[in-house]
Amino acid sequence: MSNPNVWLNGDKVGGWPYGYSSFRIDLTDQLHVGQDNTVVIRLDNKEKSSRWYLGGGIYRNVWLVKTAPEHIAHWGISATTPTVSSKPAEISISAQLTSSIDELQLHHAVYVSPGSQTSLRRHLEHGQ
Repeated sequence: MSNPNVWLNGDKVGGWPYGYSSFRIDLTDQLHVGQDNTVVIRLDNKEKSSRWYLGGGIYRNVWLVKTAPEHIAHWGISATTPTVSSKPAEISISAQLTSSIDELQLHHAVYVSPGSQTSLRRHLEHGQ
């Protein structure tokens, strides 16, 4: 199993102790705005650290994601159906927003079938 560690401009900014699942590190506060930045990922492949395969490496895509200051957080949308019947169903949608603005409005649109849209609007406070 590989244990990845991440550096930005020579400073360690994070890591993940389990190489088989995805992880995310926010680099915003460590970036040198308007200058070149260097990201380094180092894998620590300890001997006999895996039941299945002793080797290791980066086998999946690695992304550098740029976001606006106001955005939906990574993995920040979920939809559940608390009530489902042959009559109308209830859909609960939650969104985690990242923002420095105290008030935002988020609009959801749910399409039941082509051309049939149900809309709802909810006022969100900062951090909801």
